[in-house]
Amino acid sequence: MPITKISEKPVMLIDSMLRLLGAIEDLGDLCLMLVAIFSGPHASEAMGFNGSHGRESP
Repeated sequence: MPITKISEKPVMLIDSMLRLLGAIEDLGDLCLMLVAIFSGPHASEAMGFNGSHGRESP
């Protein structure tokens, strides 16, 4: 097994999260942010981009 080091992941505090959500005025942006915060998708998944992961190229 390779030797790896643990890296700390950034965490947003609850009060910061509530301030951020309260500042978003556009309903679509708010929905996207809620999905991103609570389900944690990759940015490409949240934005609906399709990649070539797992697919064979023609």
